[in-house]
Amino acid sequence: MKIKTRIITMLAIIVAALFAFGVVAAATGGYGSSSDPLVTLSYITDVFMPEVDTAINDTVDAKTQEMTAELDATIAELETKYNEASIASAASTYTVISMADGERLVGVKGCEIMLRIGSAFCNAPASPGLIDTSTTGILENGKYLEKNHMYMITIDGRGIEADGDIMIIVRGDYTIE
Repeated sequence: MKIKTRIITMLAIIVAALFAFGVVAAATGGYGSSSDPLVTLSYITDVFMPEVDTAINDTVDAKTQEMTAELDATIAELETKYNEASIASAASTYTVISMADGERLVGVKGCEIMLRIGSAFCNAPASPGLIDTSTTGILENGKYLEKNHMYMITIDGRGIEADGDIMIIVRGDYTIE
């Protein structure tokens, strides 16, 4: 029983010493009080905030320059596509052409022709001559075009020859001989 009492006494002394040490440390340290803050206001306003502002401004400036370069590249690409589309759209418009007797229109692949007034015939060195897209038929060399039918040239060098004065509507690239 003596040993038990000694152990309890020793434990009581150790607990009391630890408690006393904690009270003394808290009283003399003053951590977290207004007299000893962890970070001073002057440090935040004079040192920390200017550093943060500079870092933020540098990051924003770098991203702005990067995005401006990307935007300029995209604008240049779109301008190029727009100019190409304008050229393509000019080639995709219909043109009214008058031709005299014996004149020939020679088109390139994709050229479309519609006879409006007069008479003309297919002029092709081999078969097929022209494709009649109105009836999905083929117009062979020497055969006459029907008025208001759309004909397409599918092989370069094919075309029509006027048999008298004619008026046609053409879309695509062609030459008149």
